Formats: sequence, structure tokens, C-alpha cells
Amino acid sequence: MDAALGKSSDVDVSARFGLKRQDVLRRRQQLRIDRYSTRNEPWTPERDALLGSDTDTAVAKVLRLEVHQVSSRRSELRIADFVNPAVDWTPQKDALLGKDTAPNVAAQLGVSPQQVSYRMKQLGIPAFVPPPKQPNHHRWTPKQELVLYENLLSTDSVLSDQLGVSIQEIEERRTALGIRRIDTSNRATMLRGARYLQLYIAGHSSGRIAADFRITAGSVTSAIHAAFRYLRRLARYDRMPPEVAGLTTFTQCRTRSSEWLALCSKALHLMQAEEGRIAEAHRRLLSRADVSSAD
Repeated sequence: MDAALGKSSDVDVSARFGLKRQDVLRRRQQLRIDRYSTRNEPWTPERDALLGSDTDTAVAKVLRLEVHQVSSRRSELRIADFVNPAVDWTPQKDALLGKDTAPNVAAQLGVSPQQVSYRMKQLGIPAFVPPPKQPNHHRWTPKQELVLYENLLSTDSVLSDQLGVSIQEIEERRTALGIRRIDTSNRATMLRGARYLQLYIAGHSSGRIAADFRITAGSVTSAIHAAFRYLRRLARYDRMPPEVAGLTTFTQCRTRSSEWLALCSKALHLMQAEEGRIAEAHRRLLSRADVSSAD
């Protein structure tokens, strides 16, 4: 797979090898390969053949170029601008207008969307309005809702695969329950902070923790603060007493040491489980890449 990175879009590569676009993007960035772009590709006879066959806007979409690039190349080759042929509008064709979007009707009639829109204006036919989207009717069970609470670090895509529920339904249910997914960008800091907070609650000072891990006391405090913010939210979701979830400073954690040590353990378990899932996804990606390279 690595050989294909940067030579076509991440979407195309993901579809070709059956991977997620995010995994392809992550692998390409690991290898420091620039994103694929058609804007710098040389003009070939095949690409030139498209010029004048349709509007510059339509050709630009096919070639993934700016409209002015297509227009400039067409002018350079002295290719006439595309002219829509006249349409022989019949009552049968007019009957299709307004029953679907202009592009869809145009595809059925073999004409351009602009011709369909112009004909609709001539006849005073309003634009097609799609029917309202049907609401989701998935019945959430307490066990499924518990999964949302206990996987605050997991992406909606991962939860969708795990629960067999669409990503949209996952988002809507999280919003209804007031669950905000934890930002995973500082996962490593939170992991360290949860470990440091465990030691702090057990009676170790920030200075001693810093000395043991050979870092500055400021780094210890910063990491603990990041973990503390996450653990307060976790405490609310676990419906712990207000005197536990409502603490304002991490130094107060020692007053409820048993509950906060349990929270630290749970946080470490959740974050390490998520790291394991990410590592497994990376291993699958690398194994597929090795197989593709061997082929």
C-alpha cells in the first residue's frame, strides 16, 4: 500500500485497499509523503480530450482542477467553448421537471443541469425539495448507553462498529444524554497525570514525584491538572456524590482518597484500552501495507 500513497487521493487509496481514510492519512503522514494533488499533473492527451466536451466547470470537477486552469488550457489549445445543444422539450420530458434534483433529471434526459434549470424557470416549476429526513428509531438499552459513558475516549466510528448503530445515532444519543467525548489529543498527558495523581493521593509530594520520574515539578502539576479535569467529568458520569465530583482543586482529592483512587484506576484502564485499540489498528494497517508491498 505504501507505494500508492501520494500517487492518488487518500479516499481512493482507502477504497482500493479496504482501509479507513484516517488510517491512510496517518500512514502517509508517518512516511512524510505529501498529499496527492492533480493541480500539478502534466496535461496528457487523455486529459486534453475532455476539454470542450462539457462546460469548464464540469471538466474541472472531473479533473479536480480550478475552473480557470481548465479555461486557460482550452484557450491555449484553441478549443471552442462547450455549447449545450438545443433540447427538444416534449410533454413527457417536462413532466419529469421538479420531481427530482436538476442533476438527477438531467442524467435521465441526457442534458445538462443548466438546461433543466432554465426550462424549469421558463415553465415556472419550483425547485425540487427532498422529503424530510425520517427520525432515527433505534431503541437504546441501558447496556448500550453504559458503553457511551465508559468509552469517552473512543471515536464515534469505533462505537458505531462496536454497537452496530449508525454514527449519526451515536452523536444524537450522546447529545441527549449530555455526554461529551474526551479530546484524545492529550491522551499521553492524561495517562501520566492519572499515574501522578495516584501517587499524590497516596501521600507523595509533587517534588518527590518529579524526582522519581526525573521531570520538573511544574510538569507534574500540569499533567495532574489535565487528568483532574478529565476525572471530574468521569465522576459526574459515574454518578458519584457531589462532594467527589464537585471538588475544585486536585489537592482536595486526598479528602476522598478511596473514591479518587478508584477513579484513577478506571481512567487508566479506559485510556490504556483505547491505546490498545489504536495500536491494534496500526498493526493491521502495517500488516496490510507489508502484504501489498510483497505483491
